[in-house]
Amino acid sequence: MARPAHRHPKHIPAHRYPTKLPSARAVGTGALAAGCLAMTLVPVSAGAKGRGGGHGGGGPVPIGGGSGTATCSVPATPLGGVIDIRGTGYAPNEMLQEWMSDDAMTAISFIGADPAGTLSGQLGYANHAGSYSVSVKDSASGAAEATCSFTVS
Repeated sequence: MARPAHRHPKHIPAHRYPTKLPSARAVGTGALAAGCLAMTLVPVSAGAKGRGGGHGGGGPVPIGGGSGTATCSVPATPLGGVIDIRGTGYAPNEMLQEWMSDDAMTAISFIGADPAGTLSGQLGYANHAGSYSVSVKDSASGAAEATCSFTVS
């Protein structure tokens, strides 16, 4: 006995019954395109100048919402000691990046300002003697908000 031909269920009209689902390649390509578009919308500012504290000097209007007079300071640290950073003038609860560098390396860490706009944290341990500079940047825009320097001896 012959089997009857496949028919669409009666509760779904034929024009709405899916006959072919999108392939994994098409879905993957769409997700890749959406990811690339999202990455192109992130602002990057590589050559921003500092605007307060240390040796950075003046600069642009604060993008992160700070007061425009953000400061940072790192006291001289003994070899093997903890490197502490302090600062004021940031936007309340602002997410910040700390870029610490010398002639041979750059280390990046993240820290948030408190509700009063002050910064207090640790950059790590002083493993090598020398002079270091620190740039505190707004995490959203990458714009430098303050710069300072310190010595490990």
